[in-house]
Amino acid sequence: MDLTPFALFVSPVKGHLVSRFGTARADHGPSIIGGSLERIPEKDPNKPISIVERGAGRWSVDPKVIVALTHDEIAIYGREYSRAIKGGSLVRRTAAEFAEQQEQSAKAAKKARRAAEAQKKAAEAKASKSEE
Repeated sequence: MDLTPFALFVSPVKGHLVSRFGTARADHGPSIIGGSLERIPEKDPNKPISIVERGAGRWSVDPKVIVALTHDEIAIYGREYSRAIKGGSLVRRTAAEFAEQQEQSAKAAKKARRAAEAQKKAAEAKASKSEE
């Protein structure tokens, strides 16, 4: 894996939310490094939703996630990321750790695809038996 486009590797710290600067979206603002947004269910599905309500949810972070930041991101927002590292909201990680995480993710995805294919074949075999 070519890691040359990346300048910095970081992980979030539990209980701290750090924006991935420059990634703002209309529905909920910027993405959070290592974060996921748990949506709050709508009270009335037929009611039109405002932008504020559409973004309603609860953020959580996974400290095991390693995020690679590009040279361009660091050139523009390096001060903010340095401040987050010094403040204990982000932990600096290595390129080797990131590559290992990517490799593990690829292996897990491959395993999931194989399981799905096996399940599909079993369902097709069962369907063809019932047709006979």
